[in-house]
Amino acid sequence: NAVLLPLFQKWCREGKPAAVSPTADVMVNTFILPGFKGRFVLPLNTLIATWDKTNPYRTNANTQLYSDDENLQGFTWAKERKIKLNLAAKGELRDLLTGKVVNPAEIILPPGQGRVFFQGSKAEFDAVKKHFKF
Repeated sequence: NAVLLPLFQKWCREGKPAAVSPTADVMVNTFILPGFKGRFVLPLNTLIATWDKTNPYRTNANTQLYSDDENLQGFTWAKERKIKLNLAAKGELRDLLTGKVVNPAEIILPPGQGRVFFQGSKAEFDAVKKHFKF
């Protein structure tokens, strides 16, 4: 999202993420912004499709993936999924773009996509939003 580009250019990734997801195929990273309190949580649903029943990382001789005249075939597109985030610290979790408080146990992520959340107080959220004008 181009609106968030100035934020992405200034935040710093935390060495050990302050949030995790027990959902398979969901990566979670957390970021801090120097000069601001709170943290940014970015879960990413890496599952875009399924194949071979077990979704192997690498294909093998039994893999049913193949190309036809138009595209890759032999897989099923993944659907959006509800994930849970386990947060290391307390504080409300807000969707960064809408400002709505979200339940960390009921986050919906489309296949291959992520969302950016802010964890912290309303005042901290408002300060970030005002600074970056979104």
